[in-house]
Amino acid sequence: MTPNEYKPRTSCPPAGNPYYTTIGAGGYSPCIVGSPKTAGVPDCLPNCVGYAVGRFNEIGGYKKIKYLGSAYPPDMLKIAEKQGLTISSTPVLGGMMIWQTVAKPQKGHAAIVEAINADGSILTSDSAYNGKPFYTSKRSAPNWYGNNDKRFLGCIVNPAVSVKMYRVQVGAFYNRDFAYDYMMQLRKQGIDCFIVEV
Repeated sequence: MTPNEYKPRTSCPPAGNPYYTTIGAGGYSPCIVGSPKTAGVPDCLPNCVGYAVGRFNEIGGYKKIKYLGSAYPPDMLKIAEKQGLTISSTPVLGGMMIWQTVAKPQKGHAAIVEAINADGSILTSDSAYNGKPFYTSKRSAPNWYGNNDKRFLGCIVNPAVSVKMYRVQVGAFYNRDFAYDYMMQLRKQGIDCFIVEV
């Protein structure tokens, strides 16, 4: 699927959608039942992992949970690597964003990138255990979360969405300090870059 074919999810999946319904209830998901129980929504919600795993696989239309699984968000990166998925340091359309909670490093948050805006911000679709079954968030660099409670770890690239990468060469600097300062300005905007001596 190309970015032009991508259909963002901006509303809660209906009850019975198998990507967000546990295996025990006849769905595809290996994730836990969400909390609190919410009428009219699948049983994995509210739960960020239950939602994000379902959405990641729903985008691919696999009719099963082919990628990722049930784990705390920071552990999703290890699962992704074992499954041969690419991890980006910046948001990618259809990708799963992963954050780690600073005070409790084993916990965190997962969300799906539904749109990348012209100003560099992104729109994610989310769910939250003991919170809302579904919501969208406009997020910006550098940590894409909006506060310092969470640390951005990476974005798991969705193989169902065709992602093209482009390299930009900025130019030459006659002073390494100037090059470093410019690189740091770009990184603050969420742009992954590095310095090469020529």
